[in-house]
Amino acid sequence: MRSVVRCGDRSAGQRRTARDGLSGQSLSDPLDAERRWYRYHQLFRDILRIELARTQPAAPAVLHERAARWHADAGNDGESIGHAIESGNASLATELIATRWRHTFNAGELQTVENWLAALPSAVVSGDVRLVAARVWLAMDSGRLDDVAAELDHAERSLPTDGQLRMLRALHSYKAGDLALTARQLAGVGPTLEPFLETVRRLVTGVTALWAGDSSWPMIG
Repeated sequence: MRSVVRCGDRSAGQRRTARDGLSGQSLSDPLDAERRWYRYHQLFRDILRIELARTQPAAPAVLHERAARWHADAGNDGESIGHAIESGNASLATELIATRWRHTFNAGELQTVENWLAALPSAVVSGDVRLVAARVWLAMDSGRLDDVAAELDHAERSLPTDGQLRMLRALHSYKAGDLALTARQLAGVGPTLEPFLETVRRLVTGVTALWAGDSSWPMIG
């Protein structure tokens, strides 16, 4: 997580002063060519955090939550989730992770998503179908099919079964090599309103039909 200051509302002279006064003393580094954003040196950042925690113990949580909401509005998923976790606001962190994990996952940053989920209480993850789906996708992409099956078994017993869980169950059967079972499960999924899952459904439906020798597969879905 970065400690960043913005000099965008200052005049050129003020920005030059900030640059000379801070960067010249190795207290901060510019993050952009216009020198409007600076990142504090890690040691200086740590000193500021320790002093803030000493003088205003309740302030760090408040500031982290404020930063989480600001970054969320700005579309900075990683920053917003990181600050939400540090704030200790479990509800905020849960909602941000549940609604924003997929972009990071699709970018190949599986370990980042894994770390986010690990930062939440296990019961919270198990009780939210969106977070269960994240955990299933992580296991699926890592080839841990036994973990996928166990996760889905638990979710189907304890949560309302929706199109996403049914799609994941069918995908698990496909990866396990049971095409007949996959086809039956796909038939029960139905169209989903979420474009990503709909794309997965159509793809798996087509590939399953192709491997099964069904020449009409392009018309399915």
